Amino acid sequence: AIGSSPGFGYLHGLDQRIFMPRKTVPSLHMLKGTVTIGGMQAGISVSTGPNGWNAIGWTGLEMFDLGRTPPCLFAPGDQIHFRVERIEP
Repeated sequence: AIGSSPGFGYLHGLDQRIFMPRKTVPSLHMLKGTVTIGGMQAGISVSTGPNGWNAIGWTGLEMFDLGRTPPCLFAPGDQIHFRVERIEP
């Protein structure tokens, strides 16, 4: 589902082994592009700001761009696959 802010996608269908409850106290400055998990959903922050989900990674992809047609990088029904480029301590 697309919602909460332009370009943000609620990504369902996570493996239950990576379930992470939402934070009780949100981060106040989660960076744009942060890959997050909240419950059984994942998402990618489209702008820097407060976020109650758990950060698990980052992407440089632009989720929303008014100069692009369509402006959202993905649409309802798309299948999103994440891949690890590097692991940092």
